[in-house]
Amino acid sequence: MIQRRWGRAAGERAGGASPARAAHAVRDLRGCGCAAVGTRRASIPAMALIERILVPTDFSPCAQRALTYATELARGMGAALVLLHVYQPPTVYLPEGVWTMPVTDADMAVEIRKGLDRLVAELGEAGLPAVSAVVRDGDAAHEIVDAAAAERADLVVMGTHGRGPVKHLLLGSVAEKVVRRCGCPVLTVGPHVDVPA
Repeated sequence: MIQRRWGRAAGERAGGASPARAAHAVRDLRGCGCAAVGTRRASIPAMALIERILVPTDFSPCAQRALTYATELARGMGAALVLLHVYQPPTVYLPEGVWTMPVTDADMAVEIRKGLDRLVAELGEAGLPAVSAVVRDGDAAHEIVDAAAAERADLVVMGTHGRGPVKHLLLGSVAEKVVRRCGCPVLTVGPHVDVPA
C-alpha cells in the first residue's frame, strides 16, 4: 500500500489535505495487513532507485520483522542496509522542568553495539555484504530523520511497534513522526504483516 504524506507545519495544506488528515491516514496504516509506504509527491523521481535502506531497530520483535522485510528488499534490489539504534537517555519530568539523567553505564553502549554487530554479522552470513550499523543518542524520530539524510538513505524501513505495551504507543508515534518528516519514503511494517521466513 502506498500512502501520500504531508510533512508541513500545522495549519498548512498540501494537496487539499490537512496535517490532521495526514496523521489519521498514517494511523490507519498501523492495522493494515501489508507493508505501507509514506511518500511526498515531490520526492518521487520518475525512476526510483533504492541503493541504501535505513532500518531503525530497538531489537523488538516488530523491529526484527521490519529488518527481515528490509533484508529481502535489499537482496532483490542490490541495496546496502544501514542499521540504526537510537538510545534515548532516561528522562524525569519534575515540577521545575525536565531532567535528562546522564548516561553513566558504559555497559549499555557496549550491549547496544554488540547487538548491532551481531545483526550485521548475521546479515553478512546470509549473503548481504553491504551492511553497516550506526548508534545515535537523542529523540528517536528526530535522529531517524537526521540519520536518513546523513546516510543518504533512499528508503527507511521501520516497525510500527516497540517493546512492551507502553512503547507500542511510543514507537507508533515515532513511526508517524518519521513518516511525516523524513525526506525519503518510509515503509512501515506492522505486527500483522507477513514477512518471509
